[in-house]
Amino acid sequence: MNKLYFLLLCVSCIACSQGETPTNNIDFQYDLRETYEMEAKRMAQSKAAQSNDDIEVVTNKKKVRELLQYIESKEIQTSSYTPSTYQPEEPQYSEVWKKGDAYKKGDDSVLPQLLENLASDDTQNRMDVYNSIHQFSNDTIHPGIRHKELSQAILANLSKESDQMAIVNLLRYSELEGETEALHQLLISGEFKREKRLIFLISSKAKEKKSLDYIVGKLMNNDGNLFDIRYLFQSLETFARNGDASMKSNVVKHSKKIVGQFVDMENPYNENRVSAASTPLSIPMRMILQHGGKENIPFAKKCIAHGILFDDAIKALARWGDKDIGNLLKERLSQAKTYNETLPYAKEYYLEHKDKEMLDGILKGFEISIPRMNWHYERFISTLKEIGQESQLQKMENFVSQPEIIETTKKIYVIKNGNHDSFAKELLDMGLISQAIPKEKLELNNSNEYGTINQYVYQVLEESGISHWFDAEPGMVPVDYDVLFHRLIQNTDNRLSEAKVRMDTQVDGDGQVQYDIYLYWDERVFIGHPSDIGDWYQVGFVISIFNKALEASGMKERFVSADTGDQTALLIFGEPEKIYYLLAKYRVGF
Repeated sequence: MNKLYFLLLCVSCIACSQGETPTNNIDFQYDLRETYEMEAKRMAQSKAAQSNDDIEVVTNKKKVRELLQYIESKEIQTSSYTPSTYQPEEPQYSEVWKKGDAYKKGDDSVLPQLLENLASDDTQNRMDVYNSIHQFSNDTIHPGIRHKELSQAILANLSKESDQMAIVNLLRYSELEGETEALHQLLISGEFKREKRLIFLISSKAKEKKSLDYIVGKLMNNDGNLFDIRYLFQSLETFARNGDASMKSNVVKHSKKIVGQFVDMENPYNENRVSAASTPLSIPMRMILQHGGKENIPFAKKCIAHGILFDDAIKALARWGDKDIGNLLKERLSQAKTYNETLPYAKEYYLEHKDKEMLDGILKGFEISIPRMNWHYERFISTLKEIGQESQLQKMENFVSQPEIIETTKKIYVIKNGNHDSFAKELLDMGLISQAIPKEKLELNNSNEYGTINQYVYQVLEESGISHWFDAEPGMVPVDYDVLFHRLIQNTDNRLSEAKVRMDTQVDGDGQVQYDIYLYWDERVFIGHPSDIGDWYQVGFVISIFNKALEASGMKERFVSADTGDQTALLIFGEPEKIYYLLAKYRVGF
């Protein structure tokens, strides 16, 4: 969350608070509001367009040579380091560790030495075995723990308190023969001091019903604050997420017991019982809705009636095919104010029951919903794709009367079906880049299901060498215009590689920063003085001085700003009409 939104949230929360407010809190509220208004003003100043008139242009050859020498006399300071100059220290490994690493890579000849070390009284040697054969590795492919006797030797050491944490960490990424029963015995023994870690491991493997029964029994018999045993509730979710159908069924069975003991569904906000809407009790309730069957329809309806877990409850009823929920969804699809929030549930219902009336409601309600934003169109398109009705987009005239909605939907459909390769090719075909972007720089997965409709556009621009996306509030004073200029120069498809920049600053008695920016390009020096707006770049000035330099040299290219909707700035280098065409076509900033 950026700072402006955070400040606005703070101001809103304080303004809405109830009861007596001490004087210092009132002062704090106004300080926050004043800070927010100041930051909003600075962001507006940062992004405002600037005039070229205040930029001095030096063309006298002698003066240009003098200024160029002056510019080059100051090196730009950046916080980055060159990877080639960074030499990490080589780690020192013991002989035991080296044997474990050799085993991990497939060398079975070291097995006797590993077994000998695991049976020894040398704690460090045992630790080196556990850590070296750890199955989580970024730099090698290994077959895992292949020998039953090695698994038995490791699990036998669970009785040693000094070894328990190392073995538990090892088991997070390894499968040992006999581990399920061994972990269960460790759990019920109570000898493992970090019970939360052990329960997480057991529930993530989700193989032992006895362990689930034990954890739930511990939860049910707890007399303390339920929030203190939240980790026990969370284990239900982990068992269900990682377990098979039988394990999910057991989670639902236990969840019903828990809800029956702690929640009064007839009066879920009874002060004498724990609120059903509170966490952690919402976890077992959600397990019933997510993994239970049609017999839980009355429970889901009670959740909806009390406004508890509305999202999960309405999805469950849609999935279970409850007649009442079907009618409710169809009614909500026909209303502009509830169409968009109802669409995901209608999709669930249609996928399960192929109800033609539900499909009609999805199609006809789209125009009624008065789509305005990209995501309205995107959600509608995604819904049709997911329910196998993508062909409806080719005959929208049957259910939409407004041509502009039809046109926009089809345009966004084209964008949504684009990918990294196709957009990179378009940049090349339009002449915005001079060389194809290397395949290795483009994401291998061209799927765009979980991003915005044009997420691939931003990703390709990042690799294109003609754009720079940055935070307009770098969070330092003076702000580093010289670094920003340098990075922009690097993102001009090598067209401005000979440009030079220098920044000088002075701070007056009132703390105001005087900026002197020198930009050398094509035998000219351009000098400008952005105003001090705190820790924000004056992005309008940056665009203005670069574009004046480009215009003076007769180049067609300019820096064009794309609206990001927040305090970041996206500048793209190229012929403006081509950039504006792409921004409109791919709805960047809409």
